[in-house]
Amino acid sequence: MVIGLLLLTPIFTAALDRNEDRALRAGAAAVIDSDIPPLDKLAVAQDVLAALRSADGEVPDVRRAFDDKPDEPEYAALERQLVSELDRAVTAAFSQPFLLAAGLALLALVPIALSRGEVSV
Repeated sequence: MVIGLLLLTPIFTAALDRNEDRALRAGAAAVIDSDIPPLDKLAVAQDVLAALRSADGEVPDVRRAFDDKPDEPEYAALERQLVSELDRAVTAAFSQPFLLAAGLALLALVPIALSRGEVSV
């Protein structure tokens, strides 16, 4: 277990950092490509960045950035797209560490399988 944690922690944190950058670029592109008015794009981008900065090590809640925005389909579509990008980034960050964890679990089965093959009389 300890070896697994020692191996997985740096891989997971590196994946989170890498996917954070990808999510920021995808989020910026989503805001720029959205159908909301140009000046509102700046306000939304600033509010989303504030939500990201205030997350303090937790998954940020970008929905808060839309609390004071008009209840229009363009804003709802952008909100859904940003939440989707965030979910995609977090999910992608877990994929490589989970694969390594599965490999370690299989390796842990080797001694068990070998000990079952021994017959004591």
